[in-house]
Amino acid sequence: MLGGSFNPIHNAHVMLAERFEEKLQFDKVLVMPSKIPPHKSITELVSEEHRLNMCRLACENFEKAEVSEIELHRSGASYTVDTLIALNQMYGESEIYLIVGADMYLTLESWKNASKIFELATICTAPRDESDYEILLNYSKKLNIIGAKSIILKEHIADISSTDIRQILKDGGDIGSFVCPKVKEYIIKHKLYV
Repeated sequence: MLGGSFNPIHNAHVMLAERFEEKLQFDKVLVMPSKIPPHKSITELVSEEHRLNMCRLACENFEKAEVSEIELHRSGASYTVDTLIALNQMYGESEIYLIVGADMYLTLESWKNASKIFELATICTAPRDESDYEILLNYSKKLNIIGAKSIILKEHIADISSTDIRQILKDGGDIGSFVCPKVKEYIIKHKLYV
């Protein structure tokens, strides 16, 4: 599962999921936009429909990806623990992996019912740049003591953030190297983030 506000979804999100799928041979990767992200300000959050559509466009060429509306159908904040409990009920004995960005990985202890998250899923992440790897590795040792299982890729994934993309758009810049062509086209067509 790769969750997030996806406001907008960008190439690093998809690359992260693809790298873990290649490494671990997942049956599928659920790409799950959150209704109300509990860890982020929602002042610039575009509609659920737009975020869902952008996720579908970004994942068109990712064969194992399945865009899921599970969190969008729940009311209130989208807590990962609730989603993992639902996935555990849906998929029974399947092994669940939670893919998160490096920044979110480093906040895991503060997530709602973190111990239950660690019980239900193996956490997967990768560094954003070359300096992040040791930080992530040290944090994984700390999490391991409290019951978390982590897999950290050594290679870094592009350092792109949705916040940066929104700012580039506000400044009238080109986001073509950060999002797939269809997502760029969608953002322009619907005049998002300007």
